[in-house]
Amino acid sequence: MHQDIVSNVPENAKIIGSNEMCECQVFWIPDRVLSIQGLNGWVIALMEGHPEFNPRIVEFLLRHRYSRGTLSKDVMDEAFLHVAEEHDGIKVGGAIMNFILAGGA
Repeated sequence: MHQDIVSNVPENAKIIGSNEMCECQVFWIPDRVLSIQGLNGWVIALMEGHPEFNPRIVEFLLRHRYSRGTLSKDVMDEAFLHVAEEHDGIKVGGAIMNFILAGGA
């Protein structure tokens, strides 16, 4: 679902999150940069990459991307099975806030 990837990171960046589809999901440059991409999985990609997304937003995006032809019906139907699953959006949002409040942004 997430359509962006980071293919190259700065020399001083530390990759702190990855998966089989994307080598760099999260990277960090201490006290300077925190970059978070969506995590692997059709629905989790939206929720993890955007901690503010709730199931209603995810459902809207699934339908919208299906109507544009970005997702097949099979992929959309499979994703809908997982919309209400628990995710780490609050934890991710907290990490972002901690980074900002610590003066890293």
